[in-house]
Amino acid sequence: MTAADFLAIAELLAAFSIPVIAVTAEGVEYGMEATAVQRGRGDRIFAAWPAPPDPGQPPEPEPEPLPVPVTSPERVLTLHNRLSLMGIPAIGVARDRIDFGAEATEPQRATATALFDAWDWDAPPVPAQVTATQAKLALIDAGLYEAVDVWITGAEAEQRGFRYRVVWDASNWYRTSRELNEIAGELGLTDPQVDDLFRLAATK
Repeated sequence: MTAADFLAIAELLAAFSIPVIAVTAEGVEYGMEATAVQRGRGDRIFAAWPAPPDPGQPPEPEPEPLPVPVTSPERVLTLHNRLSLMGIPAIGVARDRIDFGAEATEPQRATATALFDAWDWDAPPVPAQVTATQAKLALIDAGLYEAVDVWITGAEAEQRGFRYRVVWDASNWYRTSRELNEIAGELGLTDPQVDDLFRLAATK
């Protein structure tokens, strides 16, 4: 190309409102504000020279940006805590992946992946803790209070449930409590059901 070609290309790019710093034999140097669409059009003009597209042709429309999902930090933390309760070594959790520790086994990774795939990122946040009074009122409303109390009493009779009674009588209940999650599992409650109970308790 000649110097006249470079000047003509620059003028054509300007006609398309493409921010250009310089046009050289190596290509087009764009301004920082140039979009990906503008850069792509400019590169095509440069590659096609001296048969550029009609400068009167309307510019290609800018693509609509894809909506970025807003992920609640509480939902990320809840999933991370859930994996921890399951004994699965997870270094970090994001909406698009789980970063496992090197010691994570294939069965653990498969279990975590199944939980991740089914995870409802848009569900309301789960309170990290509620008072024991709030929790017990929620259990009463859900018709579960007596079942939990009877199960703990039975576990104490077998001399294995004293720690469950300690948690039951504590001032606060924590969603990540291993004892509470073990009780829930014994009673056949799923994780989403326990989440709902904590949400309900927070309203008491």
